[in-house]
Amino acid sequence: MNRKLVLLAFISFFIFITLVSQTMSSQSLADKQCVIPQSGTVNYPTVNVDRTLAETVHNLNTGLNYTTIQEAINVNRTLDGHTILVDAGTYYENVVVNKSIKLVGENAVITVLDGKGESLLILGIVVSDVTVQNFTVKNTRADQPAYGISIKDSQNVSLVDVTVEESYTGLVLDNSSLCEVVNSVFKNNYAYGIDLRDNSVNNTVVGNWIVANPTGILIMDPTCENNRFHHNNFVNNTNQIDVTYAGPNIWDDRNEGNYWSNYNGADLDSDGIGDTYLPWEAVDNYPLMGMFSDFNATSEFHIQTVCNSTISNFNYNGTAIFFNVSGANGTAGFCRICIPKALMNETYRVFVNGTEILPAPLPLPCSNSTHNYIYFNYTHSIEEIVIIPEFPSFLLLTLFMMATLLAVMIYRKTIKSTRI
Repeated sequence: MNRKLVLLAFISFFIFITLVSQTMSSQSLADKQCVIPQSGTVNYPTVNVDRTLAETVHNLNTGLNYTTIQEAINVNRTLDGHTILVDAGTYYENVVVNKSIKLVGENAVITVLDGKGESLLILGIVVSDVTVQNFTVKNTRADQPAYGISIKDSQNVSLVDVTVEESYTGLVLDNSSLCEVVNSVFKNNYAYGIDLRDNSVNNTVVGNWIVANPTGILIMDPTCENNRFHHNNFVNNTNQIDVTYAGPNIWDDRNEGNYWSNYNGADLDSDGIGDTYLPWEAVDNYPLMGMFSDFNATSEFHIQTVCNSTISNFNYNGTAIFFNVSGANGTAGFCRICIPKALMNETYRVFVNGTEILPAPLPLPCSNSTHNYIYFNYTHSIEEIVIIPEFPSFLLLTLFMMATLLAVMIYRKTIKSTRI
C-alpha cells in the first residue's frame, strides 16, 4: 500500500506540473482574425473576383440558383422569410429588396456590390423585417446625392458586417424605425457616412467603424429622435457628427459611449472612459479612451476591449486569452478588457511578453455579476498579452479529486491497521 500511495502522489504531482506548464505556455496563436487600426484609415485587402453568368446566388429554402441577386429576390418562388446566399465575387447590380428576406454574402470583404461610379442607389430596402449581412457596397456617383444603402419606410431591418465605401452617402435611414446597424464599416465616403432623416426613430447603431468621411453621422431633422449610438469608433472624420437640428438621441448605454479620435480629455480613474471635457461633441458623456472591439471567444461568449493599440491575433484557448498589441515604439499603451465570468471567473494574471504585471490587475468597480473588467498599461512595441486565471478551475477540480482519492486510501489503510 505504501508503494501505491507513493506512486499515486507522484502521478498527481506530475499531472499538476504538466497542467500548470500547459496553462502558462504561450502556445501557438491562431491566424490573424481582427486588426484594429490605432488611428487613421482602416485597411482591408483589395480583392476583385468577377462573376460571369454562373449561378452564384442561392435560395437556401427552395434550393434554386440564380445568376443575379435581383432575380433571386424577384421570382415568385422566393417568399418572405427565405434566405438568399450570395457567393463571393463582384456584382454590378442595383438591388431592391422588396421582400422580408435575409440576404447574406459569403464573405464580407469579397462579396461586393459595385455601382461602377454610376449608381444613385446600389442597395435599397423598402420593406420591413430584412437582414443584410456580409457585403461590401461601394462606388456610387460622387457628383450628386447618391446612396450606397437606403432603408426607407421600413422597420426591423438589420445591417450586420457590412462595409460601405466610396459612396456619396454610405447609409440613409429614411422614415424607418427599430433598425439595427451592427459591426459595420462606413469609410471614405464622399459626403456622409450615415444620414438619418424624416422621422427615423428608435434605431440602434452599435459597434461600427465610421472612418474618414467628411461627416461621420448627419442628423438634420428634429423628427429623428430616440436613436441610440454607442461603442462606435469615430476615426478621422472631418466632422465626426453633425446633429445641429436633431431631436433628442442617446449616445451611450448608460455606462459607456463611443470612441472619438479627436477626444483630448483625461481618464482620471483608469477605467477606459474619459472624465473631462464632457459631453464630448456635445452628446457623449462617457467617451471611450481607446477603440472598442468585440471578439468572439466562443460561440456563446464575447470578450470586449477598449484599447489605444492595434490588436491582432486574438485567441481564447479554453483557459487563457492571447493577443498582440502594437503601437508607436516607446509610447504608452493601455487595454481595458471585459471578460465574462462564466468564461473565466478567477483572479487574473496578466503577462506582457512573458513578464507578469505586478501587482495583478484587480477587477474595476464597474465589474458586475456577469462580467469582470480589468485595466493594465504597457509600453508600445509589439507585445504579446496573455491573461490567465490565478489558479484555473480545472486544476482545482483535478487536485481536489486527487486529494480526495488519497484521503480515502489513507483512511482505509488506517482502518485496516487498527483492525489488525
